[in-house]
Amino acid sequence: MGCDRRCCLRSVLWLTLPLTLASCSGFSSWHEAKRVLAPRGGIDAVLAERNAGSPTGFRYEVFVVLNGTVALGTKPVATLEGATRNDSAYGASLNWVGPDTLRIEYLRAERETLLIPDVSVGGRRIRILLAAGKRDSLARAGGMVQARR
Repeated sequence: MGCDRRCCLRSVLWLTLPLTLASCSGFSSWHEAKRVLAPRGGIDAVLAERNAGSPTGFRYEVFVVLNGTVALGTKPVATLEGATRNDSAYGASLNWVGPDTLRIEYLRAERETLLIPDVSVGGRRIRILLAAGKRDSLARAGGMVQARR
């Protein structure tokens, strides 16, 4: 009878382990916050927001993909941790400054990383720039996904 109880307890532990791990602060949600079509069309810049909760806050990932393609699962071209658009709004802005140049604009960030400065998408070469010090005074307070609701 003791063995049956141990086997049952072991089964319960294995079934609840994924739920326990998912509730840890290291796991985060992933939401597409902004998608901007390139001037010549065919390519989208996508800003995704990850909210890992306090104290890590918001992490932003930028992707460049074929128009309409899901970004999740592709390699980001840049990441921003704790990026802000003004004193009360988190996030960044995506600005195509030419047919093949994407500028990622934000006021400040705890950490910014340009992972791929030039990316090839759909046979086009896209240049990626990071631009700190750009204030968006019209951005709503909070995270980007929360502010859209």
